[in-house]
Amino acid sequence: MKENEELYARIEELEKELAEERIRRKITEDNSDCALWEYEIATKKYVLSRKLGRKWSTTNMVIENYQEQMHKWGFVHPDDWSVFDAFCEAMDRGDEHISYEVRQVSDEAVFVWFRYVGIPVYDKDHKPYKIMGKTLDITGEKKNQELLEQKAERDSLTDLYNKAKMHKLVEKHIQQEDMQEGAFLIIDIDDFKSINDTYGHLYGDEVLIKIANAILISAGMEDYAGRIGGDEFCVFCRGENAGQHAMETAERISRMADRIHMSGRRVTLSMGISCYPEDASSYEELYQKADQALYRVKRSGKNAFSVYDKNYNYVDYTSDRKETDRETGIWQELEKYYKGRQWTEAESEILSTMTRMMESYLNREEGAGIVREQEKDTEKPEPVIAGTETPESFSAKLEQILPWQDGQYAEVFLGIRDYDVISEKMSDEERASLIYHLGTHIHKHLKGQEMVCHVKKDEFLLLLDNHVEAAAEKIGHIMIMFEAMIGDKYPEVSIKLYSGIYYLESRGYRPEEIFRIGKTLKNKAKRYYTVDNSIYENRKSAGNVIDKEAGILNRGNLTRLKNFLNRAAKGERLTVGFIGGSITQGFAATDPDKCYAARTVAWLRKVFPNTEFDYVNAGIGATNSQFGAARVQEDLLCRLPDLVMVEFSVNDHCTPHDMETYEGLIRQIYGSRSCPAMVLLHSVYYDTGKSAAYYHAQIGRHYDLPCISMQNSIYPAVAAGKLPAEKITADFLHPNDLGHEFMVAVITNFLEKVIHDKTEEQQEIFPAPLTENAYEHCARLQYFNSTPEKSGFEEDMTPQRGITDIFRNGWSAGEKGAYLEFTFRGTGAAVQYRRVKDGPAPIATAVVDENPETACVLDGTFDETWGDKMELATIAEHLPYGEHRVRIEITETHENDKAGFYLVSLIVSGVRTETEAE
Repeated sequence: MKENEELYARIEELEKELAEERIRRKITEDNSDCALWEYEIATKKYVLSRKLGRKWSTTNMVIENYQEQMHKWGFVHPDDWSVFDAFCEAMDRGDEHISYEVRQVSDEAVFVWFRYVGIPVYDKDHKPYKIMGKTLDITGEKKNQELLEQKAERDSLTDLYNKAKMHKLVEKHIQQEDMQEGAFLIIDIDDFKSINDTYGHLYGDEVLIKIANAILISAGMEDYAGRIGGDEFCVFCRGENAGQHAMETAERISRMADRIHMSGRRVTLSMGISCYPEDASSYEELYQKADQALYRVKRSGKNAFSVYDKNYNYVDYTSDRKETDRETGIWQELEKYYKGRQWTEAESEILSTMTRMMESYLNREEGAGIVREQEKDTEKPEPVIAGTETPESFSAKLEQILPWQDGQYAEVFLGIRDYDVISEKMSDEERASLIYHLGTHIHKHLKGQEMVCHVKKDEFLLLLDNHVEAAAEKIGHIMIMFEAMIGDKYPEVSIKLYSGIYYLESRGYRPEEIFRIGKTLKNKAKRYYTVDNSIYENRKSAGNVIDKEAGILNRGNLTRLKNFLNRAAKGERLTVGFIGGSITQGFAATDPDKCYAARTVAWLRKVFPNTEFDYVNAGIGATNSQFGAARVQEDLLCRLPDLVMVEFSVNDHCTPHDMETYEGLIRQIYGSRSCPAMVLLHSVYYDTGKSAAYYHAQIGRHYDLPCISMQNSIYPAVAAGKLPAEKITADFLHPNDLGHEFMVAVITNFLEKVIHDKTEEQQEIFPAPLTENAYEHCARLQYFNSTPEKSGFEEDMTPQRGITDIFRNGWSAGEKGAYLEFTFRGTGAAVQYRRVKDGPAPIATAVVDENPETACVLDGTFDETWGDKMELATIAEHLPYGEHRVRIEITETHENDKAGFYLVSLIVSGVRTETEAE
């Protein structure tokens, strides 16, 4: 009976596996370039089982309490949290078809559009217990979609919203629950048909563009403006006192239209206004009521605006508008001749038309000559562009935004290539329209505290937030979208943009500095743009090869660091420690004393000659912060350091797992007995710019620690072609002597600033962990501090010559079936083992708690040639706290094996003290 139950259970398990395998095939058959994932509904555990190109490079990533943890890490774009939460809720319900699109941080630390598609897996009772799915990178698709949507909802001539889009926007406002006021303004060009018939359609199009520009300039930033017919426009005003705002807008539009003279002909407008909710409750009704008010104006002489009244008691807003005609010389002569005459509306309209025609005929050539002379002698003020700042308002806002910011902002110059040549081919109105379109287009793409300033002509300065979106990616998107859009408007002229980016340093800026940087940036961008690359990135201060100031990614709380420097000034004996990978170890330096760590200590000794500094270098090549968290007590903290610098940003990956291991290391150092000052260092790959700095800096900011970035200071000079990578690194990763010198320049620049910084620091706060924090308390088990069950493995008692002599104190075996079995109390385990370059070598398998799903293959052969590698494989993480077992067994050997399998250690995470365990 028991055997039958076991058989049925096994059959049920196999049926589940078969169902899951069918779904895996289904979700991958149409697209192989996707990440595969699984979500367990009961435990809310998310497992990423296959990487997605360069977007996510980690496999078998496990996230417990998926929704809660993602919120905690902040890996989703701020605007997409509601979509992400809906996605998680759909998975928890086990919905039949799950598909959501969100922006999420990739391994390259930028927001990327991803599409998540999931299918539920059912148990024997047809209840969903797991979601299996795939993730696709749809960033390119989204950008194309955005371009198409923008073109579909915009009028091709004026770039205002079209009729269908205006209908949607107004209805959306009406359907809001808060009943926010609104006002609908219809604008009609008087006698537009005669303009087209007399001067032609090209002239008519020019009139339409001028009126559209007048509408955009006059409307508020929260208003919607559209072209809803041939010569008919509209504005929908929103917010408190919308009706009054619409009247003021109509007045501004009218006065701007008064200044439009085309070939001596004056352009006038008639307008009607209706209000929501008092006049209407739908778009159609608003349009109808506003049209009635417009009809009233047309009947009473045009060139005015009127407000709808249900009792037909229209307020007359025509007399003030007519006064502009009466200001002309002929009107004055007529009024003198007919002194005291009261003109009817019809007479006023006829005489107005006659005077305009006569003034135009008599003064056309004379007036045109005067205007031309005035244009030569005086510089016209820059037109106001809706949504852009003037230099004055830009300066005022800069003073509020930029005091001691943490390097998150970038200043961007944006201009039009060969603008002087292009502008000569355009009329004044065409030039104004082009600049206006560019300014409003830029403003549409800004978020939060980002802003744009129209400096002059085609020149714009932008302030972009790098924490929201990478500046280069954002400005590139703005440029591509505008060039595609404007090409349809000016097919006879090739309009291309160029830009320059300057990444602001972690300090305060005066407005005059920003404008001075902008001027320099303009000249650099103009000089260095090419046909293939219109964006010039320059993170360098004037006259320097590298921008040391930009390297200060986060200032942090300087209490401990100032205390360290004060003690150094007093001559106390101090210990300075460094922990990291091969860069800290000094892998490519010609001498250990030439690595950045030793040079930094040498600088301290020079600045403080009466102080004795003990130097501890705990750098070990090809190791990450997970190993660092396991060894920091033994290799560094036992020396009671007074200052510790941590460098793992090219060793760690951009994953939640590495973020957690890094935090565990930081918390151990921060809370250690000597209370050391800390500085976090962020290195970079000099060929790609890749670094885990984005994730590590989140930890740095959470604990308010200084963060120094080579990605922000040295790499930009390499990327810009100003500093050949070959001069500072042989392999695009490890600095040579000059590269280490540059690193020290960035570090000591910050230390010099701290020495002279007299700012009173706030009280330190040791915050709660940002991650699951399984690595603040971890243990490393080797032969001398553990007694695993074993068969066929022998202990390695060879004395260790130093911390970089890493293949010591472990166990080795060469026969198939040899095993080690550890028992530990904690929540996770990772295996450290040797992979030999001169293989082959045996292959082992590690399993936790006899659970085959945790099985991890440990291949003892390394396919690189630079040397033997100590591999670190996490086999279980975030298990329930308690006693667990890990079995490591050799499962495959080869006749020609040249080395045995060597287990260096077992790293246990989530270890608790007796008090914590209770």
